Amino acid sequence: MIRKIEKLFFLFIGLFKDHSFLKIEQKKNFNKYNLDYDQAEKLINNIKIKAIDKNYNMSSEHLKLFAGLSLNFSFSKILEIGTYNGINALILTSLFPNADIDTIDLDDEDQNFFSLYNRKNLKDKNEFIKKRDLNISKSNKINFRKMNSINLINDDQKKYDLIWIDGFHGNPTVTIDIINSIKLIKDDGFIICDDVYLFGDSYNPYVSDATFKTLEELKKNKIIKYDLFLKRIDKNSNIFPKEKKYIAIIKK
Repeated sequence: MIRKIEKLFFLFIGLFKDHSFLKIEQKKNFNKYNLDYDQAEKLINNIKIKAIDKNYNMSSEHLKLFAGLSLNFSFSKILEIGTYNGINALILTSLFPNADIDTIDLDDEDQNFFSLYNRKNLKDKNEFIKKRDLNISKSNKINFRKMNSINLINDDQKKYDLIWIDGFHGNPTVTIDIINSIKLIKDDGFIICDDVYLFGDSYNPYVSDATFKTLEELKKNKIIKYDLFLKRIDKNSNIFPKEKKYIAIIKK
């Protein structure tokens, strides 16, 4: 009951609030890293994402972050934790044409792969895999590995310019992913975490505060520095504080 009243309160406030400041706030965040938000937005809009997937409808600001970084840096090695349908890896190849991209996801037979993201139905699962494999096959710069990201603890031969963490968002996995990424990132590299909630169940695979708590602890111990960027800048995504999502940029 209290939760419903709280949501109604923020919904009422949101009806009369001017949300144009969200884009202004995001531009300030980009400026901290000398990234040009307007140029990044223009670049990502010019990439023919619809040619990759006509149904693609991603509004996440992480694409603009990637685009902004691509305007300032020429990366050679990128790691993506969480391949999903392969579209994000293809976008990375467009933005960083000289980069080799390692992208990892659970083995198709892993129980967690089967149970997450509406893949419990065998037909849906097989169609998903077919689509993912087709997307990955479109670029010879993408190296796809089926593995649990926890096993990155055994990888110490490669160092990456950019690591994108978008795997299992709950603990303990996401905490391990972040710590492994700190080991694998170059001294001047960037780690970016998706779907950062300030509130939530730390063990929930979808709505978890585990990333935020992990980053805070690492920052407190002077292991990293990090900044939060808005995940989306539309009004509806930012009405309820406990449902608001962020993207984190981590620097050693």
